[in-house]
Amino acid sequence: MQLLLVAALIFASVVAVFALQNAQTVPIRFFGWQRETSVAVIALGAAMVGALTAILAGVFRQVSMGLRARHLRAELDRIQRELEEERTAKSALVAQLEQAKEAALAKEQQKGTGEEGEEAPVEALETGEPLEDGEALGTEKERSRDPSWPE
Repeated sequence: MQLLLVAALIFASVVAVFALQNAQTVPIRFFGWQRETSVAVIALGAAMVGALTAILAGVFRQVSMGLRARHLRAELDRIQRELEEERTAKSALVAQLEQAKEAALAKEQQKGTGEEGEEAPVEALETGEPLEDGEALGTEKERSRDPSWPE
C-alpha cells in the first residue's frame, strides 16, 4: 500500500512539473466544442480523469469482492449445517446398528442356551465350532448355504 502511495505521489509530481513547463495555450476541439486552454490544464484534467477512473475501478472491485465473500460465507454456513445434519444422522444410524448387534447377539445366545439354562460360548457362536455335546451351532440347512461353515 505504501509503495502505491509513493508511486502516485511521484506520478503527481511529474504531471505538475509537466504542467508548469507547458503553460502555453492550445486550441481544443471535441465533438463540435472548441476552446483554447493551456496544456497544463489539459494535462491536469487528464490526470484527474485517470485517477477517478482508477478509484472507481478499485471501489467496484472492493464491492464485488465483498459481495462474493458474503455469498461464500452463506454457502459455508449452509454446508456446515448439512454436515451437522449428516453427523447427527450418522450417530443415529450407529446407535441403531449397535442396538441391532446387541439384539442379534442376544437372540443367538438364546438359541444356543443349553438345557440347564447355560449360555453357549461366544466363540462357538462366532466360529461355528462344536459345542460340548459334539453338535455345531446351526442347522444342516444353514451349514449347506454357507460355504465358509466349518465341516
